Amino acid sequence: LRKKHPLVNNLHILWGIMDEGHNVASEILKEMKVDSKKIKLEIEAQLGNGEYSTHDRAVCYAEDARECICNAITLGQSVRMIGCHHLLQAILMEPTNPAAQLLDKWKVTQELVDGYMGAVVKPVL
Repeated sequence: LRKKHPLVNNLHILWGIMDEGHNVASEILKEMKVDSKKIKLEIEAQLGNGEYSTHDRAVCYAEDARECICNAITLGQSVRMIGCHHLLQAILMEPTNPAAQLLDKWKVTQELVDGYMGAVVKPVL
């Protein structure tokens, strides 16, 4: 949004996961040797600059972002919370979206992330 994009899409969601840095998803990606600085630069290059500021307007979500958030909610229902790892899993559920394709360049797949999840995510008691 700081680059004047009218819509939030999955690349923005992935950028946010990487930028926040202290979450399960970023820890999984770090374990998978994904360089957060490099991936954020790749995202910014793909997004480019938008046409107008959204600071005075409500944030609007592209269809892929809405679908990602809905899928993350579904994934998080069993633990009654939604974390960045649910957003990461949701991004990877649709391999044709730009964020999933970018992650694929780093050899990040749904199967690998699911495997790391068991090691990183502790069950809620």
